[in-house]
Amino acid sequence: MITGEMVPPAVRRQIPAVVVVSTVLLWLSGFARLALATTGLVEDQAYLAAVDTVEGLGGFAAVPVLGVLVKAAILVLVASALVALALINLRGLRWSRIATWTLGGLALLVTTAGVGFGLLASLDDAEGGPTLDWAQIYRLADAEIPAWVGPVSTVAEILAPLGLVAGLVLLAVPAANAFFRRPGPTYA
Repeated sequence: MITGEMVPPAVRRQIPAVVVVSTVLLWLSGFARLALATTGLVEDQAYLAAVDTVEGLGGFAAVPVLGVLVKAAILVLVASALVALALINLRGLRWSRIATWTLGGLALLVTTAGVGFGLLASLDDAEGGPTLDWAQIYRLADAEIPAWVGPVSTVAEILAPLGLVAGLVLLAVPAANAFFRRPGPTYA
């Protein structure tokens, strides 16, 4: 039997440096994903306009535009959720760390699948489908895409997954584990 008086735990705990660095890296990953959504919209709009110029999509242009907008909306939602979870992680709530790992893992899975499918699509030499003048489409689209899109997209494509992986790993180190552990009552 404990005869001491219960003292409430300290209201403000020291935030470990690994949690702060993890938060910064998750912010970086989130903002890189926002940059990817922006550059993706600009590039996709240029390519859709180029295909429409070459082939005359007419009424069928709404389907690809809808796909572009859905992709951008998903990127913005994931980026916003990562930034919000990074801020909540600074409070030391266990559910936020679990949600960050879950969302981060799904984002990495989708990123890896997207890269894999992109590589598979570049290897495809299917014959018999509609033939497009891709050289002219690339030429028209490249003329419409602003010069800043390429470098911003490249940097964001590198920073988004690397920042996410590093941020998730830092949330698993022992100093972070201690911070996310629920403090028990202390006795005087």
